Amino acid sequence: MSTPRLLSELSGKTVVVVGATSGIGRAVAVRAARLGADVVVFARRADALEALVDGIRRSGARAHAVPGDIAHPGDIERLAAEAESVFGSIDVWVTNAGVGSIGLFWEVPIEDHVWPGHLAARRCRSPRGGRCRVGGLSCRIAVRSSNGRPRFTHHGRARPHDGSHVVRRPGRSRMSAPLRVLTLTEGFFSGGARILHSDVVTGLHARADQRHSVLAVASRARREATVQPMAADPRYRALRAAGVAVTSLGKTAGPAPHAPHTFSSRQLRTASRAIAAADVVLSLKEQPLGLLLALDEALMLPTRPVIACLHRSDPEHSGAALSWLARSVERGIVTAAVSCARSTDEAYAAALGDAARHTVDNGIDLTRFRPALTHGESAVRRELGIPDAAGVVLYAARFDDMKDPVLFLRAVAAHRERVPSTHVIVCGAGMTRENPRLVDALAETGAGHVHALGIRDDMPEVYRAADVVALTSAYGEAAPLCLLEGAASGAVPVTTDVGDAARLVDGLGIVTSRDPQRIAAAWERALVQRGAFARAALAARARLGRDRMVREYAAVIESQRREVRLAA
Repeated sequence: MSTPRLLSELSGKTVVVVGATSGIGRAVAVRAARLGADVVVFARRADALEALVDGIRRSGARAHAVPGDIAHPGDIERLAAEAESVFGSIDVWVTNAGVGSIGLFWEVPIEDHVWPGHLAARRCRSPRGGRCRVGGLSCRIAVRSSNGRPRFTHHGRARPHDGSHVVRRPGRSRMSAPLRVLTLTEGFFSGGARILHSDVVTGLHARADQRHSVLAVASRARREATVQPMAADPRYRALRAAGVAVTSLGKTAGPAPHAPHTFSSRQLRTASRAIAAADVVLSLKEQPLGLLLALDEALMLPTRPVIACLHRSDPEHSGAALSWLARSVERGIVTAAVSCARSTDEAYAAALGDAARHTVDNGIDLTRFRPALTHGESAVRRELGIPDAAGVVLYAARFDDMKDPVLFLRAVAAHRERVPSTHVIVCGAGMTRENPRLVDALAETGAGHVHALGIRDDMPEVYRAADVVALTSAYGEAAPLCLLEGAASGAVPVTTDVGDAARLVDGLGIVTSRDPQRIAAAWERALVQRGAFARAALAARARLGRDRMVREYAAVIESQRREVRLAA
C-alpha cells in the first residue's frame, strides 16, 4: 500500500503530538517517525513518554519527550519552546488530547476546558517571530449541551486556523440519561469475586441513574476439575433476571487468562462496540485487561474511563495479568482501581501508579444471609442426615492450593480426636469425590468422612446448617465473602490470618495460626461459645450489608464520570 502524498511529505519535518502515550496519539507518533519526521511527544505520564521515545529512537528516528498537562497553558508554551529548541521549528501540531468538563452547560466556565490547552497552541506561535511554522493548524473544540455523548456539555468550535475563534452556545438541556456502565469479566464460574461483583452490578443497575451491562470473555470455564457453562451459573441468571444485558466473546476460561494475542478480529470488533456504547468500564480483576491491551494495539479501543476492580492480596500469583494491569495504567487505559480490602490496595499500589485508588469493603445481601431460628429449620441438615444436636464445621471454598484444603483436612483429623461427633461439610468447585485430588487428600490426612457437596446454588441454606465456617487459606485472600456470609447466617468464622480476614472477623470470630491442632482447638472453642459470637454478629449486621458497598461503588463510578481530563 502506497503512502498518501501528505504523509510522505513528513520526512525531515518536526511533528508535535499532544496526548501521545496511547491510542491514536501513540499511533500517529510512531507512524510519523517511520516516515522520517522528528517527533516531539507530550502527555502527563513521563515514564510512558520515555518508553515511547526509546522505541522510536531504536527504530533510527529522532524523538523528544515533554511531560505536561494540556489543562495548564504554561505547559503548552513550554512544549512549543522545547520543540523549537531541540529541532528548530514546528511543522505539524497534532492536538490529540481531549479536555472536557461535566455539568449543566451554563454552570461550566468555558475557560475551564476550552482556553487552557487548545487555544494556547495557537497563541504560542504569535510571539515567536515566525519561528514556529504551524501553518494550517486546525483544532476543534466542542461545547455542546445536547446530542453526542450524554452528560458532556460540549459543542461548537475554536479554529486557530485563521488566528480567530468561534464558540457557539446552543440551548440548555438537563441531560438526565442514566450513566451506561459496562463490566468486563473473564466469565461466569464459581468464586467469591464474581459473586461479589454480580451483587454490586445488580444493586447499581437498580438505581435510576445507572444502567449496567456485562461482556464476558468466556462462555464456559474449565476449572478445579469441573466444566462450568455460563448459562448455568447462578450469577449469570441473577443478572439476567435483574435486566442486565450479558454477552460473551465465546472463549473457554482455563487456569490462565487470555493473552492479548489470542483474540480474533471479530472478537475485538464485538468488544470495541460494547465499550463504545458505555460511559464507564469496570474490569472485574486484572485478567480482562488483556482484551483492552489487544484493542489498544489494534487502535480499536474507545476512550472511556476504566476502573479495575481488584480482589486479591497476592498479585504476584496473577501471572501475566499483573503486567497487563501495569501496562494499562501506563498507557492511560486504566484510570482508577477499587480494592475490596486494604491489603489488596497495598499489594497493587506499585502496579497502579498514578491511577486513582479506592477501597470499598465487601458487603452481602442480608435478606438472603440470615440465621436459622433452630437447627431443625435447616433443609441441608435434613438432606445430609445431620442430627440437630451435632456440631457442623463448614468449608466453603474451591479446591485450590491458595485455599490450602490439605491443611483444613489435617485440622479435621485433629478435631475428630477432640469432638468426634462433629460433622464436616465441604463445598465449592472441585469439592466432590469426582476430584481425585480431594480423594487423595482425604486418604493422606486421615480426615475421615466429610459431606462433599461440590458447587451449590443454595449457599444461604448451607451456611444456616453450620456452627463454624472455616477458612485455612495460605495466601491470596483479600476480604473473604465466606466469613461475612457465615457470620451473617449464624456461624462462627474461624480463619487464618490472611488478607483483611482478621479485621473482618474482629469481635465476630476467631483468628488462628496455621497449625492443625490450634485450628482444631479454635473450632472447639467456637462450638462452645457459639451463642456469644452469634449475638455479636447480630449486632454487627448493618456493617456487613451490601447497601453501603453499593453506595460506595456508585460514588467511585461517579468520580470517573466527572473526570475532566481525558488526555493521554
